[in-house]
Amino acid sequence: MNYSFRKQIKTIRISGNIPEIIKRLAKHLSPESADIEYNPCNQKRKLSMSIPESENNDGQLKSDTFQFRHQGVWVAVYYDDQYYIGQVLEVHQPDLALVQFLCQIKTKTDFFKWPASDDIAEVKSCFVFDWDFIVQPVSSDGRSWKVDNVDNIDQKYRRIRS
Repeated sequence: MNYSFRKQIKTIRISGNIPEIIKRLAKHLSPESADIEYNPCNQKRKLSMSIPESENNDGQLKSDTFQFRHQGVWVAVYYDDQYYIGQVLEVHQPDLALVQFLCQIKTKTDFFKWPASDDIAEVKSCFVFDWDFIVQPVSSDGRSWKVDNVDNIDQKYRRIRS
């Protein structure tokens, strides 16, 4: 390790919160990468490498593949650790959209809420395994929602995982 590299490492302050540390490291590594942002929401889930097969409400495989057409559609997205319910915010392409996810309430499996900090990710349509289900607000402030057929979504996810 040469002297200038060690001196450069010492000038990097390794304290503060994670987003600040990442931004400082990116700035020191490369001036072009100084715009890197830390998004913890994208790190808590990992997309599966296998593409799920879609099913209809009767548990049968859907013959069509999902494509994003317009915003506001509710979707169930397949990840390795579990599935997530979200609403399409922006459609970039028929196979790519920006989705904001809800958090499932642990005590009531069919109830969901918006998380304290926005959980937004770009999603490919091949990972959407269910859509066009009914999501109803259950609170006047719009933070809590009820998914009517969450049992069907659970069954579809378990079949895809096996």
